[in-house]
Amino acid sequence: MANYGERSSQPRPLVLVMLVLLILQFMSGMVTNLYVQIPDSVSNQPTQGREFYAVWGSALRWTLAHGSLFLRLHVILGVLLLLLSLVIMGSAIASRRGVWVLYSILGWLMTTGAAINGMFFLSYGQHNLNSLIMSFAFIGASAFYVIGYCVTRQTNRYPRWRY
Repeated sequence: MANYGERSSQPRPLVLVMLVLLILQFMSGMVTNLYVQIPDSVSNQPTQGREFYAVWGSALRWTLAHGSLFLRLHVILGVLLLLLSLVIMGSAIASRRGVWVLYSILGWLMTTGAAINGMFFLSYGQHNLNSLIMSFAFIGASAFYVIGYCVTRQTNRYPRWRY
């Protein structure tokens, strides 16, 4: 029987929050994709001699200051999802459950891939390929978190790592 300290480090409740946020992210992304126009001036910024983070930062500032409600929501949810994926990964490592560690790392990789392609989409010309990669990364992250949640239903089935 697990004591309270062991159960508190389980990422399962965080994964449920992640899945709800992923659904909201999907819905805001669909509305943004279908009904929001992003001006070309956002993606046609001069990039010569500028680092990626400077271009991404200016696109992010424009979005939060001038973007539509759904675009702002989509970006804010993306940042929250990225942060939550890091928290889930930390919780998985603290739980010392190999299955959780594996699926949390895979979920984090997919979430990070979606975030990077979202910033590329916004900053560098709104290419369909970036949108496609975002959608595939969304499916991957959702799948890894659902699989991790379902596989770890029985906590005694997967022993703790000893290190």
